[in-house]
Amino acid sequence: MKNIGFIFPGQGAQYIGMGKSLYENYGVARRVFDKAESVLGFGLKDICFNGPEEEITKTDICQPAILTCSAAAMEVLKETRGFIPSLCGGLSLGEYSALVCSGALAFDEAVALVYKRGRFMREACEETDGTMASLIGCDEGKAAEFAEQASCEGVVTVANLNCPGQVVISGEKKAVYKALELAKSAGIRKAVELKVAGAYHSPLMKSAKNRLTEELERVEIKKPLIRCASNVLGNFYSEKDDIKYFLSEQITSPVLWQDCAEAIIREGCNLFFEPGCGKVLTGLLKRIDASKRCLTIEKKEDIENLTGSV
Repeated sequence: MKNIGFIFPGQGAQYIGMGKSLYENYGVARRVFDKAESVLGFGLKDICFNGPEEEITKTDICQPAILTCSAAAMEVLKETRGFIPSLCGGLSLGEYSALVCSGALAFDEAVALVYKRGRFMREACEETDGTMASLIGCDEGKAAEFAEQASCEGVVTVANLNCPGQVVISGEKKAVYKALELAKSAGIRKAVELKVAGAYHSPLMKSAKNRLTEELERVEIKKPLIRCASNVLGNFYSEKDDIKYFLSEQITSPVLWQDCAEAIIREGCNLFFEPGCGKVLTGLLKRIDASKRCLTIEKKEDIENLTGSV
């Protein structure tokens, strides 16, 4: 069988109806959702399947929701089609799904942990006046230059390196707005503020990082059975004992997603699956390496269409 990479979406991929098709058609998906609800103690299924929008977009709801959808899709893919990943990774929150996939983190512990992570991040956003912005047609060096020039207005930093020509900056609103002005003046193709609750992956998330660090001490991390990429390293974890440290660092550090994807590609993966919800990483992978094939798995028809297509 080909070398296969499983890549998992992060916050922002959520939508009303996600996971419903898999839940209604596969017992293994139902077991994943039911397990999540028993751990969390609230009706996650109803929020995923029916909304409302203002509920599913809450940071502390969408994080466990996306992880649950990803785990359900992953289990359906493995059980019905026998696809076992050679390597895995995920974008920000998606790294937790990847760690579940790798065997390093039990699903029940992961879903409880990301629920708390989401709450910590939401509360950090409420305590600060932050935002994020996307710079399209901009490289890391130029984005860092804009951030440095805008730092006279406050904290602003590079937050995501998603694919060639796509950089996200994050920080205090006045500083981010200044960086946007600089980017537009420099002729950057597209420079826009993102619709987010705050300055994720920036120093403004320090309180969330500190609280998550405490929670991580209570979680059992096992040796990964499948190699998993770290957003902070932009490469694979080499030691089990590094995982808690880098999950904590991830809260305030840039997400090196392009580096993660390229690390997986270097190991010989030509076929990728994006289990869960949306096609964000599939789109990014096309810009990172258009020769690689990526299939999204979020509905019954996605599973059925695999017959003879892989």
